[in-house]
Amino acid sequence: MPGTDAPEEPAKGICDLGPAGAVSKLGAEGTFALLDGREHRQPAVPVTVHDSVGEGDAFAAGYLAELLAGEPPEQRLRTAALLGAFAVSTTGDWEGLPRRHELDALDHHDDIVR
Repeated sequence: MPGTDAPEEPAKGICDLGPAGAVSKLGAEGTFALLDGREHRQPAVPVTVHDSVGEGDAFAAGYLAELLAGEPPEQRLRTAALLGAFAVSTTGDWEGLPRRHELDALDHHDDIVR
């Protein structure tokens, strides 16, 4: 919602319209989610950004994959953040995406090297 400084407001505004959940990406500040009336925060995964194309799609794909797998909100948001970080770590929109077993290859100290 334009004109607000609080990252929670867009998600709350969306939920006020009826959906049970909303997720707001906050760039380097991470993610805020309001899911079934509970607030969740996920820190961003720090990486060097090479190309931001595909980051949002990767984030959404990670979140939805974990939702369909029945994972709790914390896992959904963690995987979404990891996939977004992988996506921006290389050029192109899908070329940097990992397979599921590669998700833990990205730690919080080193950039991905390809």
